[in-house]
Amino acid sequence: MEQPLFTRVHSRELSLWQSSVAEGIRNQLTAENKPAAMQHVLRHPMSIAAAAHVSKLHADPDFVPNIPSKDDGSHEALVYKSHLAFQVGEAMAANNTALAEELTITYRKFSDKDWSVGPPPTGFLSCATTYAKYAILSGHHMTYNDWTVQGNNNIDYGVIQWNLPNDAKVGILGDWGTGLPDAVALLRDMMVQHKPDAIIHLGDIYYSGTPDECHTYFADVFTQVFDEVLGQGNRIPVFSIPGNHDYYAWGAEYYNVVTNLNNYPGGETAMQPASYFCLRTQDGGWQFLGMDTGYNDSNPADQLNAIYAGPWLQNTEIDWLQDKMERFDGASIVLSHHQVFSSNTALNGKYSVLNTVPYFNPYIYRVFSEYMPSKVAGWIWGHEHNFVMYQNNLLALAKGRLVGNSAYEELTSIDPYKVNYPQIPYLVGEPAYDQYKLGTNADSNGITYYNHGYAILDFGGRATPTSPVQASYYQFPAWGDVVPPNPVSTLLFSESFALPQPPPDTGKKIVSQQSLFLINQDGMTVQKAYHGSFNYNYPVLQPITPVNTNAVPLIVTINSNGGGDFLQDGNLINFHSEEGGLGLTNFITAGKLPWLYYDLWQNPGYAIQQWKVHKKNPGGDVFVRVGDPVYLESVAYPGQYLKPVYAKKWGLIYLSTATGMDFFWKFGTAL
Repeated sequence: MEQPLFTRVHSRELSLWQSSVAEGIRNQLTAENKPAAMQHVLRHPMSIAAAAHVSKLHADPDFVPNIPSKDDGSHEALVYKSHLAFQVGEAMAANNTALAEELTITYRKFSDKDWSVGPPPTGFLSCATTYAKYAILSGHHMTYNDWTVQGNNNIDYGVIQWNLPNDAKVGILGDWGTGLPDAVALLRDMMVQHKPDAIIHLGDIYYSGTPDECHTYFADVFTQVFDEVLGQGNRIPVFSIPGNHDYYAWGAEYYNVVTNLNNYPGGETAMQPASYFCLRTQDGGWQFLGMDTGYNDSNPADQLNAIYAGPWLQNTEIDWLQDKMERFDGASIVLSHHQVFSSNTALNGKYSVLNTVPYFNPYIYRVFSEYMPSKVAGWIWGHEHNFVMYQNNLLALAKGRLVGNSAYEELTSIDPYKVNYPQIPYLVGEPAYDQYKLGTNADSNGITYYNHGYAILDFGGRATPTSPVQASYYQFPAWGDVVPPNPVSTLLFSESFALPQPPPDTGKKIVSQQSLFLINQDGMTVQKAYHGSFNYNYPVLQPITPVNTNAVPLIVTINSNGGGDFLQDGNLINFHSEEGGLGLTNFITAGKLPWLYYDLWQNPGYAIQQWKVHKKNPGGDVFVRVGDPVYLESVAYPGQYLKPVYAKKWGLIYLSTATGMDFFWKFGTAL
């Protein structure tokens, strides 16, 4: 028999099959009055066989197990039965009764017991019924609560009415919904050691977020631990954004659970109606903004799709999130399930439009980029089952932290700390990185796991509403079949989250002939030119990271200003690169080619070298200042604006023009 491990595959159907098998095993064990916790389910022969079956089928879609003899109870025979019953479930879900009956007859040739001890039948055939039930009930329709629809156009739909106490402690869990013993013990440890006032989960209830899993591995565990630690019936508010696994069963039960997590006497004002939320302190100094990145990563096959990039957010959710940033004067902590960047994992497929930046997700970054210099104190995410502290101020983000290690058993053999993308460096300096790298723990079979962990944010002791808050990160032993004696959390690292300080010179008026960096809403700036076709040099972009050191400033010249020496809204400008190798052929020019190129300066009336400046937020101030977001309209091609082109064929990011005033730039004196 193979070693039981928590196995996941990037397939909605196969993940849903694992969910159905786990539910069937749990029902069978319960009927037999046997322990039915997650660790017992994982050790059941059916679970081990299903894990082997889905792993092999996922790796090879043409995989067919060896046909066993009748009543063969071996592991190999169970793999075959899992495969056959899965096909029965698919036929039932497709309402193909004839095929389902034919496959069932075939199944019965190899077992008339079906691992059953009496009616109702359990075993793999009952799992097929469960699989079909979930597929049919969903109607293959994704659930999503939109503030413009379910919220009746109330822009404050999703803002939690309940506020965090000014001295609150908030616990952060990531990828926690496994129901495994160490996950339960970790929650208990958090509650006993820190007494948080609220808990936030960064998503993922395994395998598929089915009703059974959402309750058994998630909601019921909170109830169990709260009853143990706080006393029967006592609770604290819990909030949860969805991960990709929460949507593998089309997300319906996630919404049912999340909207009822705080449905207890005294908790009604803490109800979370949507998959995104805004949670604020009583004094209005701090807010958590949680977003839904799971919806557009709901097909697990996308993670292996070479042309997939993302995920991204719903357009209405972007409007909602930016409204919360615009109308809030305090400090914000952004929360997502998926990474905004990663040093270890490719976020975008090899042949996707974002293959140039496999380590970075501009789709979710750009939602907050305008606010990062002054309002975003930090961004915490999960998805990778690890704990990582990335270099501060990377891509203008004050702090980026990965806390996805709260329950999933991450093998050390996976090497999650391997740096595949040096563009995204880990935090360096004092203390040395190894001082906050997770420790490990081994089971009786010599399999070694990285420890689990969680974060505690402490809002107490602030002198003013926007004073810094303390963030502390703890590790907790992970285990397979051997429980460590007296497992308890230990502190890895503590730091402050603070309202960020904008770059130097932010807010100063821009004058003609000033040397400035051109920075876009994706956190990218102009780099050294690319020498390409037609013997032209082309301006290209790269993200602002320590590895990309070829950023080049531009000289901005005002060609019309309506009086005065300072750049104003509506002025015409040109800009040329200070890159020495270009010589006099250094003015950014929009010709008939799809890409912008460098050319000689002609004259102030030469339209293809001129750009009209539009302030994104004009207000009552006509002046354009360092750090102001602006749209740059081509004078030669009215209605077309300066935008990047992610040219996957060449692996470069070019400049071009396209219709739509929807992509902003900033002029900065520093990166």
